[in-house]
Amino acid sequence: MRLAAYRLLAQQVSKALRDSYLGIFGIVCTTPVLLVYLWDAVPHRLLISWAALMYAMALIQLLFVSYFLTRRGGRASHRFWGILFAVWIGAFGLGIGLIAIALNYTRSPVALALLVIFIFGMLSASMVTMSAFIEAYFSFSFFTTLPLIIVLIQNPGPVRSGIAIFGIVYYIVVSALAGILYRKSRAAILLLNANKALHQRLHREIQRRHQSSQALAVARIQYNHILDDAPVGIISVDPGGKVLYANLRMIQLLGSPSIAATMQINMLEFPPLQQAGISAAFEKALRNGSTELMESTYLTKWGKQIYFRAHIAAIKNNANQILGATCITEDIGTQHAYEEELKRARRLAEEAAHSKADFLANISHEIRTPMNAIIGMTHLARENNDLRTIQEYLQVVSDSAEHLLTLLNDVLDYSKIDAGKITLQPEKTALRSALEQLLRMFALQADAKGLALGLEYDELLPNWIQVDFFRLKQVLVNLISNAIKFTQSGSVTIRVRLLTADLAAEWVSIYFAVVDTGPGIKAHEKNQVFESFYQARNPENRKTSGTGLGLAIARQIVRLMGGELQIENSSPAGTTFAFQISCTSLDGQPGLSPAAGHASASPRAIHARILVAEDNEINARIVSAILEKNGLGLSVARTGQEVLDQLALSPFDLILMDIEMPEMDGITASQHIRAGRVSPALRDIPIIALSAHATQEIKDRCLEAGMDAFLSKP
Repeated sequence: MRLAAYRLLAQQVSKALRDSYLGIFGIVCTTPVLLVYLWDAVPHRLLISWAALMYAMALIQLLFVSYFLTRRGGRASHRFWGILFAVWIGAFGLGIGLIAIALNYTRSPVALALLVIFIFGMLSASMVTMSAFIEAYFSFSFFTTLPLIIVLIQNPGPVRSGIAIFGIVYYIVVSALAGILYRKSRAAILLLNANKALHQRLHREIQRRHQSSQALAVARIQYNHILDDAPVGIISVDPGGKVLYANLRMIQLLGSPSIAATMQINMLEFPPLQQAGISAAFEKALRNGSTELMESTYLTKWGKQIYFRAHIAAIKNNANQILGATCITEDIGTQHAYEEELKRARRLAEEAAHSKADFLANISHEIRTPMNAIIGMTHLARENNDLRTIQEYLQVVSDSAEHLLTLLNDVLDYSKIDAGKITLQPEKTALRSALEQLLRMFALQADAKGLALGLEYDELLPNWIQVDFFRLKQVLVNLISNAIKFTQSGSVTIRVRLLTADLAAEWVSIYFAVVDTGPGIKAHEKNQVFESFYQARNPENRKTSGTGLGLAIARQIVRLMGGELQIENSSPAGTTFAFQISCTSLDGQPGLSPAAGHASASPRAIHARILVAEDNEINARIVSAILEKNGLGLSVARTGQEVLDQLALSPFDLILMDIEMPEMDGITASQHIRAGRVSPALRDIPIIALSAHATQEIKDRCLEAGMDAFLSKP
């Protein structure tokens, strides 16, 4: 309230001072007129003095008002300036009223009337110009009329007394009017202030709302950008399921062509959402005011099946009324695929662990069975004197040892394949002769079961090819042995035919198939038979012997050769395992005749002295016995150094060199021999490596050391 009063005072003072310019202008204009009319009736010195006083006071007031308006003060300053102005304007009014002294020098009615009109005119003018600051008005009007009343009372007369009474009444009336004008002016100022304050508040409110609107627009743009850039779909619906908002990702998921089209969708009735179960979740959330979490699949407009997670929540006000619902949808296809892959990997790991456990159990059984036969039959042979019985026992020992070797080779080959270390070693091969020799290996086994074992060979095939027949033989041996094992009657046939040939490039593609008349393979086992450690059951529903690695190894070898081993046909009438490989034809090369592949394999008698380098007593005895049986002379060295010493003392035609020996190994000894450190004449003596290390790496090291060939034990 006090602040408003001070502000009102300041405005009143300011208005009164500004309006005083009009009064100054009136004084400046009327003073010369008054001088002219009174010049002859009043002493000139009095008139000139009064006029000078008027102009001086007008100039002072002009400076006073100008100074105030250019240098406005605070609340205290306005009060001070208001008091100062009221005092000054009273002095100014007294100066104006002093012109009434002129009535003491004239009795002219015209002069009297002119002076009364001038003074009362000033009084009327001040009512208008000073009504805003009533204190200044009363100060001015009182001191302006006071000299006139005094002069009129001092010089009584009917006219002058009447004028004095009129002046007093006029003063009272004008003062009353001034009071009315003051109140109206005050009310006008208050109203103006109120309007100004209202205008300012309105202006500030408009600015605030404009700023808020701009901030809201910016926030809405940012909000929309954030939502549109979000990797999840976001949608909001009203209680009836009609879409109120959807971000860009949700529009894409819905397959809608535009935002406007999306707004026409009802989430409770949209068929794709009904099929995915989203509509039911929305309906439940809108009905119960609940939060629903679901995972399902959704078929998009483009036919893409996505796996998603949806979080649907009802929107409520403070009165717990349901206003709608929001849904956040996340594409979890990658996560789901990852989880499925983890489950699959875990399942495969468990299956692999189970298979390996089965393998360990099986291999333990498979090893112990022939070992039991070897130990048992050896013990029986030592206690028996009948030669025929001893030979039967030894045959069992030999078969058991062969079986052990097969088991060992399977495990080693699988280990190589699993580590990616197996490599092919192509060599020239007389294919037909090699296949016929392979079949002779199984002749007795097939005859024992009454099976016909045959070879269907395409005569268009080349006689000589470049192929790793050791690995090819390994595949065929596995397929043929399985066919004989599972076939109870009928036949086992090997089919070999030419598929394609490029004679210019000496390249051929050959088809191999092993066909049996066994019971066939069940549909669910067709893929399992190629898995590691898998063992099929024979017709008597018993697991067969072996490691369960044969077909897995065979398939990997065929893949190394550029083919694919597969089951072409399987029915109760039999099974066909087939594959094809590509290799080089050597028929066009000189020195290779078609008959070369059928050369006699009968050994010819030789006479030579052989140095056997072997530190193991049993192995040395076995090799010595075999060589002596064939009429060959020999000497045994236990270390690499003994090999060098014996070579220096006696001549030998061949060295069978063990790899691992004490003091000096076989590779180092071979390097010394090839370097001529024993004798330059012995640098070219044939050296054949003899080792239980059957890896390609060891074989390569032996050949690099200068050995001529490699034989693996046994």
